[in-house]
Amino acid sequence: MTRILITGANKGIGFALAQTLGNQGNSILVGARNADRGQEAVAKLTAQGISAAYLNVDLSNNNTLFTAAETVKSIYPDLGMLINNAGIPGNMQVKAPDTQISDLQSTMQVNFFGNFTLIQALLPVLETNRGRIINITIPTAANPFWNPLAYKTSKAALNTMTLR
Repeated sequence: MTRILITGANKGIGFALAQTLGNQGNSILVGARNADRGQEAVAKLTAQGISAAYLNVDLSNNNTLFTAAETVKSIYPDLGMLINNAGIPGNMQVKAPDTQISDLQSTMQVNFFGNFTLIQALLPVLETNRGRIINITIPTAANPFWNPLAYKTSKAALNTMTLR
């Protein structure tokens, strides 16, 4: 059994990952920025017989990331995997020249800087446990139909970090 922290595990792909990995006998830390939704996900997982607990992880707020890392170090020192799944889309309706700098900044904070900060904060525990880090991302090559600047820029940065 591995203890796995999944960011954005309260819904969508993150919740599906929590269910799948939890059903394989792993213990899940549901990382979510909203405590009510995070606790609701934990309740659903535990009702399915999955070992789960909530951890406040808000990638737009570095203080929550440092607090989450301290909680992991003190309560869950056996953490063996971090899955960076949470993210925001930014404004996907505007063309690149019309993108607002504030949209780029907020999307980069969550999708790249927040992930980077969380990885750095958890690295000592993961290294001790020979843990793994998985970053959920997308291909960022040019696409004639879909090119939201803020989202793809943030994922390109995450891809570059993942390859290093």
